Amino acid sequence: MDAKKILKNWFYHESYRIPAEHVDKKVGTPADIEDKVQALFICVAADGTVSEAEKNWIYGSALARGISVELLEKMPGKASANSKEIIARIKNSPRSLEESKRLIYNAIRACAADGEISQKERNKIGEFAQEFGLSDKFVKELFSLFTEEQNLKHKLSKLLSA
Repeated sequence: MDAKKILKNWFYHESYRIPAEHVDKKVGTPADIEDKVQALFICVAADGTVSEAEKNWIYGSALARGISVELLEKMPGKASANSKEIIARIKNSPRSLEESKRLIYNAIRACAADGEISQKERNKIGEFAQEFGLSDKFVKELFSLFTEEQNLKHKLSKLLSA
């Protein structure tokens, strides 16, 4: 049993409804995922801090995507990369549009991990989306769906704990 592969397939199916047999075709290499991790750190650091909750969300997400612990330990755990370089590499990915949309969604999730998304974090997410050619309408819809998703999770949590 390959636990890492099972976790990765489960994560992509649970998060994006990508069937296991398509995961390897739909997601990038470890280097691509490393770029996305760096992009997430740039977004969460936009307000001047990276909270422990944000860092843990990013690390957990990266591990579920198949990044090794060894690689994560080498990463600084903060925004250290040049965002223009990161964006350029992500835009050059063969799955650029789909990956960019998922990155913006994950940036929202990572920034919200500490309980709030600051205006500076929202602005950085918007800047990234614009760089990827995603419309303001798309970003607003993602924020709205994220809020709906959080509300449903809260209702479910209350129901299950009652």
